[in-house]
Amino acid sequence: MVTLFRRGKCWWIQFRNEGRRVRESLKPENRKVAEELRLRREVELGQQRLGLVGVPAVAGAAVAVEPAKPVVDVAAARAEYEEWSTAHKRPKTILNDKARLESFFATVPGKALGEITTADVERLLTSAALKGRQPATLLRHREILHGFWRWAERQGHVDKNIVSAIPRPRLPERDPRFLSLDQVAELLKAVEGNLIAPVIATAVFAGLRREELCWLTWDDLELDRVPGILRVRAKTVKSESWQPKTQRDRKVPVSGRLLGILEAHRDAKKRAKSTWLFESPDGCRWDPENLGRSVREVLRPAKPLWNFLDLRHTFGSQLARKGVSLLKIAKLMGNSPAIASLHYINLVPEDMATEVEF
Repeated sequence: MVTLFRRGKCWWIQFRNEGRRVRESLKPENRKVAEELRLRREVELGQQRLGLVGVPAVAGAAVAVEPAKPVVDVAAARAEYEEWSTAHKRPKTILNDKARLESFFATVPGKALGEITTADVERLLTSAALKGRQPATLLRHREILHGFWRWAERQGHVDKNIVSAIPRPRLPERDPRFLSLDQVAELLKAVEGNLIAPVIATAVFAGLRREELCWLTWDDLELDRVPGILRVRAKTVKSESWQPKTQRDRKVPVSGRLLGILEAHRDAKKRAKSTWLFESPDGCRWDPENLGRSVREVLRPAKPLWNFLDLRHTFGSQLARKGVSLLKIAKLMGNSPAIASLHYINLVPEDMATEVEF
């Protein structure tokens, strides 16, 4: 196939000949004349492939045959990609990407980047599926590989993204797990007086992610206004920088039930002595993984065993059941409206009974 494109005032054609990309500059500046020359060249190339004629050049065309691409070493490409990721991604994302990429490249030892095919990626995903990996895991693996090859294509290391041809695994639609109001009351009573109690309450009544809770400082809490506000925002503290998952700051109003808990927490902690709103037992910022383990230990007696995602979903789910719009829920939780709809639109079918009458 011969394609036509314009560079400056001149028209060019582009095609592949024996695996090499060839570009030819056409003298005419008129689009109609250039299109006729493109069609003629396409016919000539078709005849050449059939062995009918030689390869006459388009009259007046300056031919420029691009040299074959150099072989790109996988290790060099990965090192370059990690450098790019450091400048554009969050540390946790970089670690996840690195682990998934290592597991894939271990299945294609000795291959240069341009020699890896769609079939190689598909075999890995198929093998993972046969081992019982969940669709969400397969989807994450595909997206990480897709992101790497999209970057490699932009850098000119490969001609195309070999992962694009692989369909995205379909995720089953499931309603989120969340606590009922009675379960919320029981949970708060069970953790009362524990170091983790204000963290759990904030996850439930403000819908914050685990890492967002770890990075809250006292400056992010404004209780002297009505209503009180929790700010989830990018910050740099003692040379450590952080930004929200969506790279957008947001404000979450402090509800009446959360207000009393945070006021008591503020009075007990003597704000001036600490930077972090929720500091670890060592007096520093919580590590997300350590916070997760501590919360699991505290909640272990609870049945079922709740996790941070369940606590966050409780906030969105209870708002949806009250009839709060999905757009507002998305804004409060730092999600897109599409994600909010995916999680919460099925929670209130009985409240929509009057909406279907006409």
